[in-house]
Amino acid sequence: MYNYWTLDLSGSSSNNFSTQSAKSVIVKAGYLLRTASISGTSLHLTGDLNRTTSIEVIGDAPATCSSVTFNGKQLSVSRTSLGTIKATVPYNAPKFTVPTLKELEWKYLDSLPEIQHDYDDSKWTDADLTSTNNPRNLTTPTSLYASDYG
Repeated sequence: MYNYWTLDLSGSSSNNFSTQSAKSVIVKAGYLLRTASISGTSLHLTGDLNRTTSIEVIGDAPATCSSVTFNGKQLSVSRTSLGTIKATVPYNAPKFTVPTLKELEWKYLDSLPEIQHDYDDSKWTDADLTSTNNPRNLTTPTSLYASDYG
């Protein structure tokens, strides 16, 4: 499981690694972080959780950041003696029910010509070549590379 996420701050367009530290934030966090942006003194993070997670902004946190949001919800934050920002993101398990599938009304459309009773595949090329022009050796009895058949 990944524990550290380096996120480009919204609005950053530089791929120059020498200036990366001024345009990114490093966060120790849980399951998945997606985006980071700064607005005023607030660091806004988005991501996904699978449990209650502690986060710590450990690198490149602007000294002016005094608050953190996660998926739009304000977090209670504290600063460590090292100057990092810590917070806990609570996880609330989603509540949903799966319907009984055989009781649902299903709709479908026979859109594949191959499943029609009168479909004719007699003009298809047989995949019967036992060698290939592909640099990768065959792993099947005959070639299944379309390029071998023209």
